[in-house]
Amino acid sequence: MSEIKKIFMSLIIICMIISGAIVAYQFRDQIRIERFFYNKQEGAKLSGIYVRVIVTASINDKTLRLRFLLPCQDIQQRDSLLGKLPVIQHEMIMTLSRPEMVRIIEERRFRAMKKLILETVNNYSERSIQKLYLENWFYN
Repeated sequence: MSEIKKIFMSLIIICMIISGAIVAYQFRDQIRIERFFYNKQEGAKLSGIYVRVIVTASINDKTLRLRFLLPCQDIQQRDSLLGKLPVIQHEMIMTLSRPEMVRIIEERRFRAMKKLILETVNNYSERSIQKLYLENWFYN
């Protein structure tokens, strides 16, 4: 009887693993980035002075949604970035449609993507922003 229970429990565990793999495969395009680029120690350093940017763009019949944080040195820099946010978002959409950026997005090269986003943001920032924290990424 105990051998039947072991076989039954093994089958249940195998079914759970297969079900988990199927769910992970179905939602593979939506990746939560914060565990890779945004840890708790760095989050504590933000201290509430940041700008959250959300960009949605259509690229090659797919939708890209990015949400990232730009840490600011002080409130004046944050207010300046918030004032320029529509221009930054527009420029981000134009940057995302460039062929080299499309290739970076499709290959999911996050470091290169962060570098290009920072370059775009620093074109409109009075003081340079050194870091960027990707919060969410969706490309489907």
